[in-house]
Amino acid sequence: SRGFNQAKRGLYGGKTVGFGNQISHSQVKTRRIIKPNVQRKWLLSETLDEWHRFRVTTHALRCIKKAGGLDQYLLKSDDKELLYPVAIDMRERIKEVRAERKAALKLEAMKIDGEPSPKVAA
Repeated sequence: SRGFNQAKRGLYGGKTVGFGNQISHSQVKTRRIIKPNVQRKWLLSETLDEWHRFRVTTHALRCIKKAGGLDQYLLKSDDKELLYPVAIDMRERIKEVRAERKAALKLEAMKIDGEPSPKVAA
């Protein structure tokens, strides 16, 4: 499907350009474009412990806040909403780091419980 190309350069939260009529006092209708409210913001990835600058709509900022942060927003967003390649790569890095931390915690728990550690094939 054809998407809003500008959304491929930031976190737009599914927002696209809207179209409508501007209606004057005399009821003359003129076509107009309604653009998304885009801001440039620094957002923190808590998992990666990195700050990133994004072009982000105010709608996406509210969604990030509601999700509990940038990491949770990126993880819950589907590919139709997340068109920005940098954000998709960041989501994959977050998944990798979380998987590594989970495996490390599991290994640490096994050591504490006194179970033998699993043998790693060389």
